[in-house]
Amino acid sequence: MTKQLFLAVVAVCLTASADADVIQSLTTQRHWIGYAPRNSDPTIGLDASQAQIRADLELLYDQGWRSLYTYSLDGNGRHMPRIAKEVGFDQVLAGVFYFDDAQLAREKAAAIDEQQHIDGFIVGNEGLVFGRYSKAELIDAVEFFENFGKPIGTTEVSGSYFADPSLLDVGDFTYVNIQPWFNQNLNPFDPIAMAATVGGEFRALQSRRPDNLLVIKEAWWPTAGHPAATEANQIAFFQALADITDLDGDPLLFSWGEAFDQTWKDEPSPFGTLGPDWGLNEENGDEKAIIEALRPLYASPYPGAIAAGDFNGDGEIDVLDYVEWIVNFDTSPIVPGIGADANGDGVVDLADYTVWRDAEGPIASAVPEPHSLAMAAGLLAALAARRRG
Repeated sequence: MTKQLFLAVVAVCLTASADADVIQSLTTQRHWIGYAPRNSDPTIGLDASQAQIRADLELLYDQGWRSLYTYSLDGNGRHMPRIAKEVGFDQVLAGVFYFDDAQLAREKAAAIDEQQHIDGFIVGNEGLVFGRYSKAELIDAVEFFENFGKPIGTTEVSGSYFADPSLLDVGDFTYVNIQPWFNQNLNPFDPIAMAATVGGEFRALQSRRPDNLLVIKEAWWPTAGHPAATEANQIAFFQALADITDLDGDPLLFSWGEAFDQTWKDEPSPFGTLGPDWGLNEENGDEKAIIEALRPLYASPYPGAIAAGDFNGDGEIDVLDYVEWIVNFDTSPIVPGIGADANGDGVVDLADYTVWRDAEGPIASAVPEPHSLAMAAGLLAALAARRRG
């Protein structure tokens, strides 16, 4: 294969990589976070600007998050998937949140316009329990978004799925909310026990449809509003969630969030008004302690999920992983050992190519072998030029 032909193949593969399977990512990667913009307040119609959204997402990307879910495509929310991809995020699940038919119509229109930047949809968010839509209306909305040919998830509180397990069959996966702070029978001074309760609910719900994909979308810990709502307990809670496994050793699948405190959220709980303080970052963008403490955890794949040489985490060792290596050549990942840093030495270099080559075999023999750092750098420069064009 000539260098020119290979670069053409790389360009095609890079496009395919941008559309990597979101389902695969949800089950192998921990780096998912929920995002709603700072500088916004939907209760008074205050919408974050595109520049503010970009600043938020650049901050999250620098922290090591690589995939995100959003809540709405309304207003400037329609731009979030595009901006996220421009910043460098691998995947975006676009939330569709609506109070009435008019808002749903706007979100449908936004989805049509922005579909090239969206990897999947989450239709609804706790609308059944709050009466914003009926089950039939939710199914109708899901059927509309199925026309895009991308994965569809629904999000309701766990109680809605327990009450009607057939909801677990709506869409391609279930993105459930299990918030322990709304369970007045729990002890908020014991974050590990509260995490265990979340895990128990997850496994119980999973047993209703063991062959369907279930992932926790929201299971959060506030850092104000109650004496037990501290940053130390937030760290302990999320660490405990990550430590939960079933009898087969499979981990609890959950996404992190929410990204930032939202001061406009004034919903009460049995333990006080906690909504403004769910974030992993302050509303002004300052990091809470959890970012530094658990970065090696959230920036890494689930244990045993990724084989050596599978740099993009899609479950296959192929030319897309070679592309991932080229794109990241001579960089240092936030956490050593993730992505294309196959040997964990903190830098993506020729040694990591060797890991991929030895794991792949037949494909590796068909691509140009970088005999030197100079050749690898040349391939990277040529690829970068193609991407800019």
